[in-house]
Amino acid sequence: MLLQGVFRVKNYLKILPTYKVLWNRKVWGISSNKCPRCSIETETWEHIWICGKNDVNNTEYEIFVEEVLNKEITRGLFNIKWWQACKLKDQRKILNEIFDVYMQKIQRLIWNNRCSDTIDLEQQLGIIKELKRKNKKR
Repeated sequence: MLLQGVFRVKNYLKILPTYKVLWNRKVWGISSNKCPRCSIETETWEHIWICGKNDVNNTEYEIFVEEVLNKEITRGLFNIKWWQACKLKDQRKILNEIFDVYMQKIQRLIWNNRCSDTIDLEQQLGIIKELKRKNKKR
């Protein structure tokens, strides 16, 4: 449960460890800020969700079509006006549950797949977790 909280906070603040973030931190073994999966664009927070290497069914929109959630939630925006309009505790609880489902699906279907792919690519290049903790000299 704690890891989900960490993911939610880092996702909200847009500080998930993308290659752009790791490149700026000068992490050892990160040779560029390009997406390791598509090698076309810089891997930013926004790029993760629209990368062409995501499964066709794992785009942000496709994940939630089956549940017919409000467009704002499917795009990752939590509408504060909804929250303020919910006077009853039960209504807020429902909004929280919808948002939790959204975050869990984002983490499970996009972020976890991206991490697995990236780990496989880094292992092929001989980059291991301990090496990434070192700062490189540029």
